[in-house]
Amino acid sequence: METTQQYYSTQSLLSDPGQFSNLYRRLPVDADQLASIVHGLLLHRQAASHHNLTLSREQRAEQHLRSIEQRLARLVEVDPSPLTITRDPAQRQVGVCRDFALLYVSMLRHQGIPARMRVGFAKYLDPDGPLWIDHWIVEYWDAGQAKWVLTDPEMDAIYRERLGIAGDMNELRPGQDFLLAGSAWRLCRADRCRADNFRYNAKWRGMPCIRGNLLHDFGALNKIELGVFDYWDDLIRKDDSKLTPDDKALLDRIAKLSLDADQNHDAIRQLFDELPRTGVILSKLSTLGYIGERVTAGPQDLVRSDFERLAERTRAEPPVGHFEQLRVNVKLGFGVMALGIGGKAFVDRAIKVEAVDGTGGGEGETADAVLFAGLGQFHGAVIVYVAGGIGTKVGGGVIAEGAEVDDGFPDDVVEAGV
Repeated sequence: METTQQYYSTQSLLSDPGQFSNLYRRLPVDADQLASIVHGLLLHRQAASHHNLTLSREQRAEQHLRSIEQRLARLVEVDPSPLTITRDPAQRQVGVCRDFALLYVSMLRHQGIPARMRVGFAKYLDPDGPLWIDHWIVEYWDAGQAKWVLTDPEMDAIYRERLGIAGDMNELRPGQDFLLAGSAWRLCRADRCRADNFRYNAKWRGMPCIRGNLLHDFGALNKIELGVFDYWDDLIRKDDSKLTPDDKALLDRIAKLSLDADQNHDAIRQLFDELPRTGVILSKLSTLGYIGERVTAGPQDLVRSDFERLAERTRAEPPVGHFEQLRVNVKLGFGVMALGIGGKAFVDRAIKVEAVDGTGGGEGETADAVLFAGLGQFHGAVIVYVAGGIGTKVGGGVIAEGAEVDDGFPDDVVEAGV
């Protein structure tokens, strides 16, 4: 029977380096050294300013690559040097905390070290305040100590100095430095903590944010390490007021199981396999090409292929002028929060929009693929915006080529989360 350590020693769908596994041949076995290598390969989108860098559209698009195979393909395209060679900050690949975590998990697993991504909230990102900030890190098995160790592979020395972060990022203190989403859920459900103190930013906070992280953590424990804004099913997207007693009981159960992942390993996997939402997630991954034939194309290619799939599903009449007047009637979920850079979306092609309902559902299942693949580029992607936040309905109109549109959120929304 497979043990917990054996399960987390093998690659997942998204952590697998695939055809680029040869790039891992010269990697060290030491976990701290691997974290340093990750520091030299990736650049958090917020850290660009620390290096006086202005990111190009292509660089901004890199943060939306889901799989490690895609990321490695892009890395060697930009710089074919061995991964052990620290890249100049301008040549590093752009990502967010989830991407640092997944690359680190991938390297650890390749070296036979059990590792899993964990999702929750970091206190050290607001050390002197009341907030716990949405963050994604790594838990790996330290054979020498015979225990799981929480570590943050994103926080290099420069980033820590700029943010004023103290403490040992290679061995975080559970419950003090970092709180798993399951703990946050249970504390807030019991009214022992204020839910608004758990947040991604001022707009995305409280129980919806905690619930999203809880379900992402649950997925990661089952080796489905989705992207930050991959909100694909009803349980993770629905408004808090629409959660049923059964929904809340299920979330309570997931939270409890997640806090002792080893003891509850079999129960966690069984529950994940039984839930209908798992089929939705796997279907989405299949549609995007992660199940079956591998997707190793870069961001530009992903945008084009996903846009073509959306066009086939949503057009009511033949497109005019190479999609310049495509009529759509789609619904989008929480993904609209990620539109734009610094609160703005830049439109490459004129898009005619019939109506947009920010509550999610319907054909939005297809639209998500386009938006998440194309964020930061918008080459042919359907551009929509929600002026009043989640749930706002937007009327029809034409967004002109070259237009700059407000995505409905202040500049700190895109840049606040790590």
